[in-house]
Amino acid sequence: MLEKNQERNRNKSHPRKPPVPPAKKKDPLLNEIFFDKYKTIKKLGEGSFGKVYKAEYNGEFYALKFESRSRTKSLLEMESTIMAYLQGPNIPFIKSFGYSGDYNLLVMQYMDKSLEDIFHIRKTFSIKTTAMIGFQLIGVLHFIHDKNFIHRDVKPDNIVMGSAELNENLYLIDFGLAKKYRSSRTLKQYPMTRKKKLTGTARYASINALEGMEQSRRDDIESVGYVLAYLLRGGLPWQGLKIKTKENKYKNILEKKKEISSEELFKGFPIEFAEILDNAKKLEYLEEPEYEMLRNKLLSLCKRLNYKFDYIYDWTTEKDLLKRKEKKCYTSIKTQSTLSVKNKNKRPKSKRKVKYFEKSVDELRHKSRKRKNEKNEEKDMDNNNSEIKENENIDKKDKEIKDDNDDKEKEYENKENKNDNEIKVEINDDVEKKEEEENNKNNYDNEENKEKEEEDNNKNKENKDKEQSVEKNNNENDNENNKDKEKDINSEENNNIKENKKDEIHIMGEEFDTIEKNQSNKNEDNENKSNNSNNANKSEDSHKDEQNINCIETKGEQQKNSNKSEENEDVEQKKEDSKKSKSNCAEIGEEEIIEDTEKTVCCIL
Repeated sequence: MLEKNQERNRNKSHPRKPPVPPAKKKDPLLNEIFFDKYKTIKKLGEGSFGKVYKAEYNGEFYALKFESRSRTKSLLEMESTIMAYLQGPNIPFIKSFGYSGDYNLLVMQYMDKSLEDIFHIRKTFSIKTTAMIGFQLIGVLHFIHDKNFIHRDVKPDNIVMGSAELNENLYLIDFGLAKKYRSSRTLKQYPMTRKKKLTGTARYASINALEGMEQSRRDDIESVGYVLAYLLRGGLPWQGLKIKTKENKYKNILEKKKEISSEELFKGFPIEFAEILDNAKKLEYLEEPEYEMLRNKLLSLCKRLNYKFDYIYDWTTEKDLLKRKEKKCYTSIKTQSTLSVKNKNKRPKSKRKVKYFEKSVDELRHKSRKRKNEKNEEKDMDNNNSEIKENENIDKKDKEIKDDNDDKEKEYENKENKNDNEIKVEINDDVEKKEEEENNKNNYDNEENKEKEEEDNNKNKENKDKEQSVEKNNNENDNENNKDKEKDINSEENNNIKENKKDEIHIMGEEFDTIEKNQSNKNEDNENKSNNSNNANKSEDSHKDEQNINCIETKGEQQKNSNKSEENEDVEQKKEDSKKSKSNCAEIGEEEIIEDTEKTVCCIL
């Protein structure tokens, strides 16, 4: 206890000194000279891409952008080539690009504060300043789109105001995410793809970009609308969401952007701002925005509200206006690209020797292919060296494999020589067994084939017998049918002949009756007229009667002969076609006919 009390008294009498704060680490890039020209004075900003410093050379200021060379893909080099290609109004000009030590370095025009820095001071912008900012932004994007590129990251951090010497113009920076959207030769836009990750800032990104669609010109204009709303309102409804994961945060932002209409977003402000945002949302992927129409809306807004389009913003002071009048610096492309450099020969000496390489703007524009060719040559050399090494390794492996194979072959040969006899015996046994099995199979197959042939022959015989019996029955039936038909035909013919004979006999009888009547009439007449006629006249009359009877007899005989000849012809035809049955029927018919004719003759006589 005493010891503890003594220690307490000592501490009271000798109080502890406050802890010394740790010394700040020196920035290795600050107050250094790069390319034997540019001395870094102040650090302007830092991000995932790298660091930005303010540098001085011969009384003029420049912005130096640093990037580590350990990266596989240099975004800074890509940005430098795009900016060199897009040299024009409202885009800062590039002085040079290269590497120094462990860093890639881009030297570009020095600009004043960004809109985000000014916004943190002022919190809101007036309608006049936002209209002038929107007018210039749409013009810059029109220029970039005509050069076949889209920015894809329009936000207040990337919109920088020029110094008072450059008439307070607006400049667009940070082309690290810029992309070519169409072919420079055919001017055909590349096809749209889906399910892409978001490139840019979700707060100002378009609805289509948040849904994972490929970005185009319409998306840059839509993000301009969100920037203007941010500057007028002092914030956005989907700002300040406390969500852990990015995916859920992007989903909530997308839902709120869909829910809130442009009129609600610009409630209490002129309608022209809402119309610009609506026009951008209605555009399709391949459709070109109407840049002049959108800019004219902002000009008409300023005229309607009696605002002068004089580039005097909310933060401009009287000193800035005096500087403009004194230096008479106008907004033109020539003044942006022709900054004078004095005392070129006088260069500050760097304290340390560092290897560096510097490219001018012309080299970036016209000699960008050399760098690619050098890289390709290096790759080819590396590939050749790697191929040579691979071939050497392959040769070694092949030799080792060959040696192993030789040893294995020798061992295998020895084993084969020992086991040859055993293998041969086993093979012979197997061969004999197989032959026996094959012979048994062949015998069995032959027996089966014989049985099948016998069965087939018996079946064929039975079928033939059946066919013959069927044919016989058919022939007999046919003969019987033919006989019946022939009998019917013959009976019909005989009936017809008999009817014809009867008719002829009836006719002969009628003629004979007429003759007799005529004779009787004549005799009576002769007797009445002359009883005293001479015997000569009687003899003449009797003679005439005899002649008439003879004529009638001759006629009857001729008719009989003609009828007989016709009957004989019919009988002969029937004999040729019919068989013995026909001949018998014909003979019966002839006898009946002869009998009939004889009867008729007897009656006549």
